[in-house]
Parts: sequence; structure tokens; C-alpha cells
Amino acid sequence: MAEAKSNKAKVPNDVLHVLILVAGTTDPTNTSPNDQNRAQSYGQLPKRYWDDGFIEGMTKFDDEYINLVLFPFHGWSGDNGIENREEAGAYLVNRLCGANEIKPYYEKTYQNKPMYFHLLGHSHGGNVINEMTKHIDKLGDTWPKKWKIKSLTYLSTPFFKELHQVKVSETFFHEDAEVLSLYNDFDLTQRMLADFSLETLSDELIKLDTEELNKNINIFKNTLDSYPVEYLKEYEWQEGYAYMSYEHGQELYTTTIKLLEDLREVFSQNLQLIEPLAQVKTFEAEHKDFSKVLQKKQHSIIPQAEFIKMKDFIEVLELDLDGVMEDLRDKIKEHINDSSKFSKMEYLEILILNNQFIPHLIEFFDINPATLKNDGKALWSILYKILLHNIEKYDNTYVKPNQQFETSFLKEKIKNVDVTHDDPYSNTEQVENYEKFINYIEGIEKNYETNPSQYNLLDLLLTLVGNEATAYSIIERLPNIISIINTAEYIATGRLDARLKLFRTMLTNLKSVFDTRYFGGLVDTSHKLSAEDKQKGVVQRGSLLYFLKESHSTSRRVLHREVKEFIEKLGAKR
Repeated sequence: MAEAKSNKAKVPNDVLHVLILVAGTTDPTNTSPNDQNRAQSYGQLPKRYWDDGFIEGMTKFDDEYINLVLFPFHGWSGDNGIENREEAGAYLVNRLCGANEIKPYYEKTYQNKPMYFHLLGHSHGGNVINEMTKHIDKLGDTWPKKWKIKSLTYLSTPFFKELHQVKVSETFFHEDAEVLSLYNDFDLTQRMLADFSLETLSDELIKLDTEELNKNINIFKNTLDSYPVEYLKEYEWQEGYAYMSYEHGQELYTTTIKLLEDLREVFSQNLQLIEPLAQVKTFEAEHKDFSKVLQKKQHSIIPQAEFIKMKDFIEVLELDLDGVMEDLRDKIKEHINDSSKFSKMEYLEILILNNQFIPHLIEFFDINPATLKNDGKALWSILYKILLHNIEKYDNTYVKPNQQFETSFLKEKIKNVDVTHDDPYSNTEQVENYEKFINYIEGIEKNYETNPSQYNLLDLLLTLVGNEATAYSIIERLPNIISIINTAEYIATGRLDARLKLFRTMLTNLKSVFDTRYFGGLVDTSHKLSAEDKQKGVVQRGSLLYFLKESHSTSRRVLHREVKEFIEKLGAKR
């Protein structure tokens, strides 16, 4: 056993209470598959996981209660995989009592004394605890008879309908055992993301550095907003054609080139981001103390076939854009020594008709709003296949543990505590929008549970994307682009007119898809991030990442009063 403090030599009533903390999957040390220190080992205080306020509160218990030992924090791989959580729970039990040829943390002298365990887990740490109860049950008489589980504390744990079901037995649970569970309504990880055992997808996406992409998207938006569409509306007739003045033509052509350059950079940044995700990596899920090394998994986030489709399309679109920009520059050169008016028809033909950019764009982005499908080459089918590739299992979760204890003697001894009010987002004006958003999300999940179709899975993805601020800032500009097309159609005829109509239909379909899934904005506009905040990694309040990480961590940011009072039942103070 770890070194005991000298003033803890005497234990009242000869009963030792052991408080064990089990971290969840959001451990910063678990975000890299090649990090040799991913799993915390026994004897370490994982301060990188538990916040200072929480650690300080737990340490106080250790100091104030003579019959309490704060167990050196349980370490495990933390990966979002089913087998990882099962093995972590089994190993901790084996480690405590010395089962299955594991060196015991508590030697034989302690195994003949009464010890009461208080298990506290955050996020999937709670499901590791459930796996502990199942393994204790399997051990039977190997688990010391005087060792009892006295309390279970769940912090933001997603409870499954099928996976990681707790096992309650009066043979190893104390007759006075109780259960405490904390939840936050804004916790999107507990309410949605945990439903999908996504292998390594969530960790890999969080690691993506999208700063450069977001910067280029903002540049593109600003250029689009400055596009002088009014020059296409000016009618100066000459020989039956519409013309622009030399000055207006120069500005329109120059702005268009800048817009296409910005768009090309956005495509290029996307390709740079997805390329590493298509590389096959070896993902391991072992603890250095584990007796069982879990099978290494060769896995790519994006299947090679789908990556090739995306890469090919992006490269084709980049070549198309290069051709269009070259033609626009050539037309500007023609006017360098000739200050004649610019033909609007020539402009539209260069942009729309004399190349395959618009047809390729339609082929890649077109979507049927009723089915959320197009042919297999479209982006939406590719995204669907990528998601399927990463889902190990879907199991709809719930935020309260009552269902798992329904047939046990603990069913009346469960206390659920809502800590939503401790989340700063609870004081924002956008809460009503969030309520509509999460209700729609949970409706999709119920549909997917009985019908795991492309429509239901993409319905979820597009709802998430459409309510993310950066993505929506592009989506909300679709009407501007449609307005430009409507203006251009006044002078378009024949093939040019037909192509513009197809382009407008594609954009209208996209607008319809996202309009029906937009709930008025989730980001707290009063939360202004300084350059220093961004450098520190402060997350924008109301972004999807905020709900997935910050709201999910509300229960462990501090030692909440309800948790403190729950633990204070442990025994005698000094």
C-alpha cells in the first residue's frame, strides 16, 4: 500500500474508507496516439485532468478525515472505445485486491479488514466504475468479503442503454450505499456525442488546427460582401449588349479574381486538413500496468477511397478556378490600353460558361433536401461513409443513472443534481435557441436508434454544422449569391441561362437544408475573446466545442457543494 500519513495510523472502528477518482476521456494527455504518457500511472496526481479547485477539495478530505484515504488516481488509456473502458475497470479491481496474478495494491492484512470504497468518475470514468462492479461480481470470493462499495458518484457520465451496465449485489455493496449523479443541460458530449463510440474520431478532430482555415474563410466572406453586384444591374446598351463602364468593369473583374483566389485558398486549406486524417495510424489502448495489452488498431479517420474522391474533386476545382482567373486577367489586359466599356455578357461567359467550374461545383455540393442524398460522387455521400467508418457502436445515452439501478436495492437511493446553473452559458440570451437545437438533436437520435439511415445520420451532422458559427457565416451568405445569379439572368440566354438555373437550384437546395436546421444562433455574442484568450485556448462560449468540452467539464471544475456533502458522510473528522 502507498505510504500512509503518520497521523492516520489509527482508524476509527477499524474501517478504512477509500475514495477513488477515475478520469474520463477528455484527459489532455490522451489526445495523441503517439504520446507515451497517455495513461496516468498509479501514484501520480493527474492535475492536467482534474481542475485545481477539485483537487484542493479532495485533498482537504484526505487531510480532515482520519479514516479516509484518497487513492492515488486511477490511470487508464482514456480512449473512447468500448474495450478500453471494460479493461480499465477490470484492471483496477484486479489491482486493488491482487486478482488474476496482478500485484495487489492492498496487501493481505488489509484484505481481512473492512474497507469501504467510494468511487467517483467523470465522463466515461463513470462507465469504467460500472465495469468495476461487473468485474467484482465475476471474481466472486476472490474479492475480499469485508470490502464493500459504499458510494458511487457520477460526474457528467453518459449512461448507456446497452453498454457498461452497473452490477449491484448486496454481497459487495454496503447496505447503506448511495448514488450521486451530476449533469449539465448544455453538456453535448453527455447528451449526444457519447452515443457514438467513435473510435479515435473525436480526439483527432479536436486536434485539428483550423485557425488558418477559419482565417481564410473570413477573408473569403469579406471579399464576397464587397462584391459589386450593382454593376451588373447597370444597363448601358450598345449593339444590343449590356456593358459596364471601364472603371466598374475593372473593379468587378479585380474583385472576382480576389474572390476566386480566396475560395481556392479555402479549398487548399481543407485538403491540407483532411490529408493527415486519411493516413493509417496505429492506435493503441494500453496502460503500462495493464496485464492485458489491448489489440492495436490500424485505422484511418477517412477511408482511402473517400479521401481520393475528396482530393480529386478539390484538385479539379482548383484547376477550374485557375483557368477562370487566367481568363479574367487576360480580359483585364485587353483593356489596359483601351478604356472601352466591359461587356457583362463576356464576364458571365468567362465565369460560368467557358469552363467546367460550375458543373463540377454542382456535382460535388448538390443535395436533395428531402433525402439528403445525391449520387455517390457528392460530398454528402462521402461524409456519410466517413462517419460510418468511425462508428464502433451506436447506443443512445441518457443523463441520469436511474434506469440502470431500477431492479436493485439502490433504486431509491439515487440523487441527481442539476449543475446547469454553474455553466456561464446559462446566463446568456441564446439559451432558448439552444433548447430548440438540443430538442431537435435528441429527436434525430431517437430516429437513428430505430432507423440508422443516411438521412438520419446526415440530419445530425448537418444540424451540428449548420449551427456552428463559422459554417453558418458562409451559409447565411447563400441568399447574396443567389441574388447575384438572379441579376445575371437578366442578360443570360441559352446555355448560359440553363447553367445559371442549375447553379441557383443547387444553392437553393443547400439553403433549404440548413434553414430548416438553424435555431437562431448559439454563440454568446457578449463573450469577446481577446488575443491572449485565444492564445490560451479559451473556447468561444456557445460554440460546439464549448458544449462538447467546457459544458462537459462543469461538474469537475470545482468540488460542488452536493458532492462535498455526499462525501462528508464518510466518517469521523480529525
